[in-house]
Amino acid sequence: MILQADFPQHLFGSLKQLNIGGDDSACFPIWNVLERFHSLEILILCYFSFHEEVFSMEGCLEKHVGKLAMIKELQLHQHYHLEQLCKQDSKLGPIFQYLEILKVYDCQSLLILLPSSSVSFRNLTEIVAFGCKELIHLVTSSTAKTLVQLVTVRMRECRAMTEVVINDKEGVEKEEIVFRKLKMLELRDLDSLTSFCSANYTFKFPSLQDLW
Repeated sequence: MILQADFPQHLFGSLKQLNIGGDDSACFPIWNVLERFHSLEILILCYFSFHEEVFSMEGCLEKHVGKLAMIKELQLHQHYHLEQLCKQDSKLGPIFQYLEILKVYDCQSLLILLPSSSVSFRNLTEIVAFGCKELIHLVTSSTAKTLVQLVTVRMRECRAMTEVVINDKEGVEKEEIVFRKLKMLELRDLDSLTSFCSANYTFKFPSLQDLW
């Protein structure tokens, strides 16, 4: 496997996109990747045997933190046992704070797509989730307020999803959540969907152009 091969670090110094698939690893060695591919912007992972999470803090060093900002797009394909990207109390905030595109396909055990608001997704412009049949919501209300750059949301065949935004605050009186830049919202084949949000929030979409 290329991640385990011994090659000069400058050999792939300009690599922007990396697609890796077909490995039995229980967790992805993100720190190894960051050490070897200094210009990496797009990471695509397919068919891994992840269980609880994709990324862990094991092997993380202080020098890695600055390199995390380079990953702009993350795609996950057919990780059937994956439950979440990282744990709710994870210190992996830097790996997501500059992420612009998140696409998840056929991760059938996925329970949590975006971790709690302790992890920042403030630069996300596009979220795609297809075929995540155990996913019951897209995002919490606290995290939704931070998605100020979001332009596209596409959800298909997430058949257990009951609401898009779930309330994570107690005693909420009427509040407003504005997706100011959202232009496309696709909600298709969500068999269990009962509402966009069951809590007492007012949602505004001033830039919305396409609704599916």
